[in-house]
Amino acid sequence: MIKKKLSLIFLLVLLGFNLYTIYPQIRREMSLIKRNLWAGYDWKMGEKLGNNFYQYTKFLLKEIPENASVMIPPTRFPWPQTGNKYYLNYFLYPRKLLDWDKNNLKKADYILALWGESEPIHEYTSGFPKINIKGKFIFYRNNDMAKIYQQKDYNYQNDMKDGIWGVIKIE
Repeated sequence: MIKKKLSLIFLLVLLGFNLYTIYPQIRREMSLIKRNLWAGYDWKMGEKLGNNFYQYTKFLLKEIPENASVMIPPTRFPWPQTGNKYYLNYFLYPRKLLDWDKNNLKKADYILALWGESEPIHEYTSGFPKINIKGKFIFYRNNDMAKIYQQKDYNYQNDMKDGIWGVIKIE
């Protein structure tokens, strides 16, 4: 009997503590919902995921056919979203996502080309891929959100700059 009462008290204290710690986040989220009650799906997704990332995934859906295989950056900084195969698969399915590996280059039809969605600590950590690739390089964003098609091979030293979000069609 005493064990049941202690267990109940413990659970109530634990529940109270959890509610106390998450209340500010719930309040912030509810405030966002109230202020933007009639906002569209794209705005909401951009707000929650980061507008650059969400717009980039929409661009990739248009540029990459459903039956293509896509090589993504490594699963590490500065690519927490685009380098996470399982997370990115939610947005790009049914395209096949391949982890970065030089052996996978022959299997890939497309390669994501991007600076990174996190702020770099050093410039050498950003920029993917860090090799030159023969293929059509398509920019999505170059700091002014303009889509620029380039009919040339991708050259890491010349093409990879801060703010780039693109894709390379391997030829």
